[in-house]
This record gives sequence, C-alpha cells and structure tokens, in this order.
Amino acid sequence: MEHTPPAGWYADPTMPGTMRYWDGAAWTQHVSPAPGASAVAVAPPAPRTGAGAAGKVLLALGIVIGSLMLLGLIAAVAIPIFLNQQHKAEDAQAQAAVAELGVAIATGFVEDPASDLPQLWQDTDGAVIVLYDGNWSETVAMPDGVTLGGASGGSTGFCVFVLSASGTGYQYNANSGVGVGTCGQGEDLS
Repeated sequence: MEHTPPAGWYADPTMPGTMRYWDGAAWTQHVSPAPGASAVAVAPPAPRTGAGAAGKVLLALGIVIGSLMLLGLIAAVAIPIFLNQQHKAEDAQAQAAVAELGVAIATGFVEDPASDLPQLWQDTDGAVIVLYDGNWSETVAMPDGVTLGGASGGSTGFCVFVLSASGTGYQYNANSGVGVGTCGQGEDLS
C-alpha cells in the first residue's frame, strides 16, 4: 500500500524557494513564495510520466536536424568559395596562355622585323598554331576552355587576345603586356 501525503502546500521540488499545492494525488499549477524561516515538510517527488523515452527521441531528432543545418551552412559557404577559386584559376590560365602567345608572336618579329603579323588558328586539340610568313610555325598549347579570340597589328605594335573558360577576354599588347580586354575587337567581355 502506497502512502501519499495529505493535500496541502509543500516545498516545490522543481523550483527551490517556492511552495506548490499538492491536492493529495498530484501537483497543481498553484505556486507561492516559500516563507523565509518556517520549516517545510518535503513532499514526495512528482510522479514520472514516461516522458523519458519521448524526450530521448526528441533530443536525437534535434541533434540530427541540427547536424543537417550545420552541413547546409558549411555547404552554403564552401561552394561559392570553391567556385570563385575555380574561376580565378581559369582566368590565371588564360592570362598565362595569352602571354605565351604574345612571346611567340614577338619572337617572329625579332627574327624578321619586316614580316607581317603571323597567321593564328586554333587546332582541334585546342593548341594555337602561329605561322610566320609561311616559312615556319610554332605551336602554343592552350589550357582546356581557353580559346583564341584574335590578333591585330604588326611589327611596330601588336595585340592578341584569348577568352577564358568563363568568357573573360585577356589580351597581350606589345606595348603594355597582359591585361583584361579583346584588343579593341568587338565587345569587351570582361
């Protein structure tokens, strides 16, 4: 036989310094500040309702949802950073490729200052063929996604440009070096 205390005000086991009314069977919602100096009988603890298993399920669900949200946040930050770095790498490859083309054209003018601008075309494998007055040629490898845009000028000044994989135009100007642009041809794609 279980002994339960009679109805009355008892120290609240969940909130120190307060009193809660025990109706003889269960705790009620009625609370009151505990008297400062009076001795208070301790009431039995509130009965367990079996919410422990449900609480564990909610805790596990909260951890899973929180983890998924954290992964989503990491992806939201990391993916744009990765894509920006990839774009920068593609642009750097295009800049290096146009500089190499500029050097190849300048080499032809050093060999024969009276020559015209060499013929340029991009082969099916992506390499650019530089043909000097039909006498000799040089092949300049292009990175994937970099395409020849065009060239203009002659031995006193020339400009050649390529397009990066992202579509940005990079030019080599004999007077100013490598920069963003399309040698004044068409729309500036930068």
